[in-house]
Amino acid sequence: MLERVIENWLAKSTERTYQLPFCYMLSRQGYTRIHLTRHCAMELGVDIIAIARDGVPCAFQLKSGKISLSAWRDISRQVTDLVFVKPAHPSITNNQQHRTFLVTNNVIEEEVQRAIDGLNRTLETKSVPPLQTIVGGQLFQWAKELESDLWPTELTDTRLLLEIYLEDGKNFLPKEKLSSLFEKTIVLERNKNGKPPSKEKCKRAISSGALLCSIATHNFSNQENHVAVIEAWTIYIASVFALAERYNLNPTVYSDELEIAEEIIFNSLSELYIELKDRKTLIEGNASVDSAFIRIRIISLLAFASILVLWKRIRHEDMEDYDKFYKTFIEKHIRKLQPWGEGAIPQLLSIFWYFTKVNATSKPEVLLINIMNFILHANKEGYHGVPSPYYEISDLLPYIIDSQIRSCINHNFRMSDKPFDDDFRGRSYLLEGMFHLIVKRRWKQYARFIWPQYTRIANVSFEYEKPWHFFRWRNKTGIERTKFPLHTKDWAALKNESLESEGNMLPATIKKFPILVLLFTIVYPHRLSAGIIRWLDKQINQID
Repeated sequence: MLERVIENWLAKSTERTYQLPFCYMLSRQGYTRIHLTRHCAMELGVDIIAIARDGVPCAFQLKSGKISLSAWRDISRQVTDLVFVKPAHPSITNNQQHRTFLVTNNVIEEEVQRAIDGLNRTLETKSVPPLQTIVGGQLFQWAKELESDLWPTELTDTRLLLEIYLEDGKNFLPKEKLSSLFEKTIVLERNKNGKPPSKEKCKRAISSGALLCSIATHNFSNQENHVAVIEAWTIYIASVFALAERYNLNPTVYSDELEIAEEIIFNSLSELYIELKDRKTLIEGNASVDSAFIRIRIISLLAFASILVLWKRIRHEDMEDYDKFYKTFIEKHIRKLQPWGEGAIPQLLSIFWYFTKVNATSKPEVLLINIMNFILHANKEGYHGVPSPYYEISDLLPYIIDSQIRSCINHNFRMSDKPFDDDFRGRSYLLEGMFHLIVKRRWKQYARFIWPQYTRIANVSFEYEKPWHFFRWRNKTGIERTKFPLHTKDWAALKNESLESEGNMLPATIKKFPILVLLFTIVYPHRLSAGIIRWLDKQINQID
């Protein structure tokens, strides 16, 4: 069964979906310092750079599908660049002539093989190493040989992998299932003698986790479900950080896989931008039915777009076109930016932080105030509050649709299978952090105006037991704390609270990567807290 899964996955993979697994296969073949190149390098025909056992740099170009003669003509210029242009990368420190490989997950037709033989005779006269090929059958054999390192030993783990693999790819990513799969695969238990796993075992677990992520999310990638792909690789990175934090791993153990996973996320964010920019409408399907979803979709798209442009600022890339498009897009849809639950607040905060970079007026603060007003209004007598960040949109969507149907056609039809009786009034996980942002920005009159109602809402937070527990989807141990604000408080004391931004509740491994923290809180909204909001506010303010 597992062999059929591997064979089917390889056969249907695109270049993007087997890039990272191929890197892992290379590592098991003895290659080192393996790097997935950025877009600019990929234009020169290089997808992956690695160092062979003998120290010679190697450049790989990945293709999907059968390479026919017509396909060969299309890629011949890229192949020319591949063999003649030396790959530029910090990992290549010598002047040795590099080796080159053309890789496909299918086959290379005979006519193309003859053309490659002719090319190699020409290369020999120029003292250039020949172009070598790797085809689907060889990849399949490599993957089979990895089976003992790749597959979880428990039958339930294999079932969990297959459940995710068989998803059609169009729906929400089953985040809890994927997180559970990684926890059983990557976040290793101690040995029976109480010793932590070896560095080699940790390295192998991190690499196999990346391969599992590619296989499990195969259908989401093929459906170009960019949000699901971004979420999946964020969960993978969280699992890697959990292992690193748990056993105090040196970053060199996981830096290669982290870099590649970051690139996959960054590329998916870029593809999401292209899709968003090219769309004439955000409506999908029937407009009257889609009205229940469009606000949710806008918030999600804008949040990931905001992360992309903030990330590009960190990389010092050209921002003019992006800023112009997103600034206009946010201003057009700003009235629709209301939370469906506290799980949406990390997304809305991402939009707010980017908006402050491109709009020097009070509009970003007004957006923040509108979100707070929404929460305060939902906590009034007769309402039920705002669902906590432990509720995902997939949990709440049936009830949102039911409400939409009743308001439109006054019908008793229900999407939900039971009434939603949970009452969240009088408590909030994230209101305190947003209040601190308002105080920090000196909106004293607004703070004074909402203070009576604000003090009637308890601030809830969760304290995990060990630093690596921060990265788990759910924790069986830990303390949930509830505190009410004082009825009266000095403005100077509030300002001091709002300026505290050390982020002491963040594990050290992830604090080096503010953009990954922001992305993590979108995927794991129940891990966001007032302290992390203040820390992120400081970090993002420092981005030029």
